[in-house]
Amino acid sequence: MGISQGIDSVRTGVCTSSSRPASPYDGQVIYETDTDKTLVYNGTGWVFLSTSRANPVGLDLISRTTFTSTSTWALDSIFSSTYDNYRIDINYTAITSTANYAGFQLRVGGTASTSGYNYAMIESNNAGTTNRYATAQASMPMMDLVSADAVIGSSTFTVFKPNIAQVTSFTGQFMGYNVGLRGIAAHGYHSPATSYDGIQIVNGSTASGTVSVYGYAK
Repeated sequence: MGISQGIDSVRTGVCTSSSRPASPYDGQVIYETDTDKTLVYNGTGWVFLSTSRANPVGLDLISRTTFTSTSTWALDSIFSSTYDNYRIDINYTAITSTANYAGFQLRVGGTASTSGYNYAMIESNNAGTTNRYATAQASMPMMDLVSADAVIGSSTFTVFKPNIAQVTSFTGQFMGYNVGLRGIAAHGYHSPATSYDGIQIVNGSTASGTVSVYGYAK
């Protein structure tokens, strides 16, 4: 390897996504200050080498919160333009008062939207299978909190493009065990075309557990 080739093999550059080298060479590495991404030129185009995140693809943890003996809790400033879609996981460790279906509401600027939730839901339990459909509801049901016992239960759901000013859609499921196994699959949408930055969980029970919010890396 000649001297010029050796210099080229270690040459790097700092730029932005709009000021990448006009005539890159095969193997050239750059770092973009506006995207916090590292890219390498493979001879035909720029490809991601890594990012500042631990995982350049997959799920990025945004928030993990523990809630104790509460019926309503809010998660603000979790939705942004960094991600299009989000996954929210909730694990219950105790439910200490009787309640019906719990749900969530979208928030913006600390204020929850309390109408316009439309959904279809299938519930399977020890009493049989039930189909439910509803429009213009106060919240989107995602959890079945019907017991006054220390219920073991969890739910996971995906929120699609909540930070974009358009209809926001949801899909998810819940599983819990008390007297018998209970499972719910729910899908729906929120009709106002609004950009949201958070959610709040609402129910008629007093519950404890953890909630984790992830962004789908893009």
